[in-house]
Amino acid sequence: LKAAGDELGALQVYEAYRALLRRELQDEPSQQLEKTIAVVRETVLTAPDQPRPEASVPRATVRTPGTVGHDRLEPGLRFGLGSLLASAVVGAVTAAAVLALVLTARTSRLGEARPVALDDLRAGFFVVTSDSSGPGTVEVVVDGPEVRVQPAELNTHDLQSPDGSAVVFQETAVDGFNLALKDLRTGEVRALTTERFDEYPCDWSPDGRCLLYVSGNLSEDRRQWFYRLAIHDLDTAERRWLTDVPITSGDGWAVWSPDGTRIAFVGNVEGNEQLFVVNVDGSQLRRILLGCGRPGRPAWSPDGQTLVLGARDPISTNLFTVRQDGADLRRVTTGIANDITPTWLSDAVVAFVSDRGGNPDVWALDLLTGEMRQLTTKGGMVRIVRQQRAFRATGWIDTLCIKPRAETVTPGQQIELQVEITDSKGHPVAAAGIPLKWSVSDSSVASITQDGKLEVRSPGSARVMASAAGWRADTLEIASYPLTERQLQPAFVEDWRHGLRSDRWILFGDPLPYTRPTGGPEGGGIFVSNGDESFPSGTVSRRKYPVHTGITVEVWGRMPFTGKHYETFSIDLWALPPPADSIDWRPNGRESFLQFLVNGQSHLAYTITKQHGYSRLPFPPDPDGWRRYTLQLEADGTVSVVLDGQLQWRSPWQLPVRPDDSVQIGLGRNSLDTEIMHGPLRVYLGAKYLLPQDLP
Repeated sequence: LKAAGDELGALQVYEAYRALLRRELQDEPSQQLEKTIAVVRETVLTAPDQPRPEASVPRATVRTPGTVGHDRLEPGLRFGLGSLLASAVVGAVTAAAVLALVLTARTSRLGEARPVALDDLRAGFFVVTSDSSGPGTVEVVVDGPEVRVQPAELNTHDLQSPDGSAVVFQETAVDGFNLALKDLRTGEVRALTTERFDEYPCDWSPDGRCLLYVSGNLSEDRRQWFYRLAIHDLDTAERRWLTDVPITSGDGWAVWSPDGTRIAFVGNVEGNEQLFVVNVDGSQLRRILLGCGRPGRPAWSPDGQTLVLGARDPISTNLFTVRQDGADLRRVTTGIANDITPTWLSDAVVAFVSDRGGNPDVWALDLLTGEMRQLTTKGGMVRIVRQQRAFRATGWIDTLCIKPRAETVTPGQQIELQVEITDSKGHPVAAAGIPLKWSVSDSSVASITQDGKLEVRSPGSARVMASAAGWRADTLEIASYPLTERQLQPAFVEDWRHGLRSDRWILFGDPLPYTRPTGGPEGGGIFVSNGDESFPSGTVSRRKYPVHTGITVEVWGRMPFTGKHYETFSIDLWALPPPADSIDWRPNGRESFLQFLVNGQSHLAYTITKQHGYSRLPFPPDPDGWRRYTLQLEADGTVSVVLDGQLQWRSPWQLPVRPDDSVQIGLGRNSLDTEIMHGPLRVYLGAKYLLPQDLP
């Protein structure tokens, strides 16, 4: 590029190369290349003003952004450059290689984007043009290899609805510009805004029910204009402000995401234009730090995850892509041309206005391959103003439904809440990435935990609400009733009054556990596990119990924790027993079917299974007093933990239970420098505690 006389183009490619080298490889350009660029930079800064050269890459050879236009070199220079210029060319070639690497890596970021040959494109969009008679609007229709530019019956600020049935336009009033809506089917016109502001339409909601617009007014001292984003509901005629961030101008630099949940816009913060993303309900305002120049109007990708926009630096405007959360900022065009107002034609192709051909025309860029195609050739294109209707009318969230619809619950129950979402065609939409907000009308009855579960606290009724950023919502009515205790006859009872009977129990550990005949609740005795820092100790029942019809193990516990390691209370269902009277047996996951553990040092409670690992439970209140702990496994594999007859936790999953599965009851673990006690124990075949909806 330097040899071809395009010093600015050489600097631009070098800057892109350096940024990508740092970002992708965490490396810096060589010192020789830095010295070369310093000479080029000094030449540019000290050179007299000259007309801007043509685009650094000829139109006929444009394929990949950053490609070096070797065809422009004179024959005598192409191979006879000195070492200084050769370094600059090598740097440019390396930049092209790095850019090609980035474009190749982009395939994964564009999700399931399918390559579409640029000659096979089919799309339509509106463009503002300028000629000797003034600004106007045309529609560019791309139909494979054919491109038609036809007059559009739209003014520069007209905004056609997604289904094409209506147009929002500005009408002049005594106090400035107001917005009005024209029904293209009936010709009826009605006013949308009548406030004493100037309004500019920005974008329709994907379903055509709301209008996003900019409202401008004079400051209190009447010395300058300021602009804010607002949303107008066409059904209710209500208006609400979206954010307090000032908007750059009334040019409508704000766009609605395809799924309907977010809005991207260019705001003005202390005189600096910056890119923002905000939920439709005004929550979670996020500033996207670009660091690549003054941002222009963004455009959403079809999946709503990526934005493309032009960013202006002192030399030119290039296109960048960035994820809606601010990650993966990528330059997708380079050079000294001005590439502005991009819009998506497919899930991998964007159209934009550029003067890279000498005149401002519309171009298309394939983000997967870097290939470009010039769509218009007569110049005069100013900016693309709208995405095409047919392309935008798909993909928005149409319905949201809370699942499961567990309307009858009990205090202590935890329910894992999920939503089923469908798009405008009835197809399921993944909830990942959608800004969901949960709330409960009465926090005394239930609340939402940090991991998104419904935790029921007390009897009563409440409404659970899920909102997709205010775009779509669903409400679930719940009724909370106390847990029901069935009157079952125990299959096994142990009160420890007669010590550790060898016909009932297998002991393990060193030191061995011990009992006391009195001191426990209900007039019973006490079992102490007695394990230390080296060995857990405890006991396992000799009798096996079937689990295919459910099993309930209820035991009193007292845990005077001191905060040291190796202080654990446990109730276990062992699938494999220890060897008879083994002092050095260590319980582990291979023998376990289900465990309930309370750890005093970490102040945590868990259930543990092979299939589901650790499930955290509420730590028991007042654990150093006698409390009645119940571990219940139902016939369908659901696990519950009940404390003093109140449900503490219920698994959102089910253990696999086979007809021939059986378990042995285990108590034990460690009791270092304290006495972790188990009191009287009862085993029931079946589920002793039932949720209201499970009652016969």
